This record gives sequence, structure tokens and C-alpha cells, in this order.
Amino acid sequence: MTLRKIIKIISVVFSIITGLTLLFFISKDQLPIFLPNQKKEIKVKLTDHNIEVRIYIYLDEKHKEDFEITLYDNQLKEYLTPYSTGKDKFVPKGNLHYVYIVKKGKTYTAIIKNKTDSIISSNVTVEANN
Repeated sequence: MTLRKIIKIISVVFSIITGLTLLFFISKDQLPIFLPNQKKEIKVKLTDHNIEVRIYIYLDEKHKEDFEITLYDNQLKEYLTPYSTGKDKFVPKGNLHYVYIVKKGKTYTAIIKNKTDSIISSNVTVEANN
């Protein structure tokens, strides 16, 4: 191999590694990967025409102790306590849920924090019954 081919291969490999690294750090809030002590915030805007307003946060049951789940009221500037936690017949098998009864027409922020010092791959879902 000539020096020109070696330089070309090295530059292609370097470009791929750099591109994948940038892609990971740009989209890490969208991926179901939580880095050690990472905090993700998901904003939830509720509509005014809702009758029974609730926010549901689902997470894998095996990671129950690994995450700190909180809901923050953006208008009142306070943290809310869940109405109920655990499992019921409507929650998919292997998942836990946190249910918050909230007020319509407000904006809330769900805060999911990895409490461990390890990387966790877990799907955490935040839903509102809009």
C-alpha cells in the first residue's frame, strides 16, 4: 500500500468516528440511554379542554431503584408528589407507572435522573391524557 492510500483510510475512519460521536452527543436526550448521574427533562403542555387531567410516567420495573422521577410545576415553581405509583392492569408487563393528577392548561416538566454511576439503557415514557 502506498502512503496515499493509508492516509485516505485513516482519514475516513477518523471522520466516521468523529461523526458518530457527534451524533451520539447531539441526540443523547432522544435516545433511551442514561449516562451516569444524567438528568433528562421532558416538558408536558396540557390543553384546556381536558376533563380528568393526568400525567403518566412509565419506566422499566428492573430500573425502579436506579431512577429518581419528579414532576415540576412550571407556574407554581414546586415539585409535585405522585397520586399513585406501581402497577395495575393497564400498565404493560414489566413496567411501573407514576400517576400525577394535575391542572389543565398548565406546563409541567418531568425530570428523570439516573442515580447510579453506570450507563443505563431504559425506555422511560411520559404521557398526558390530552
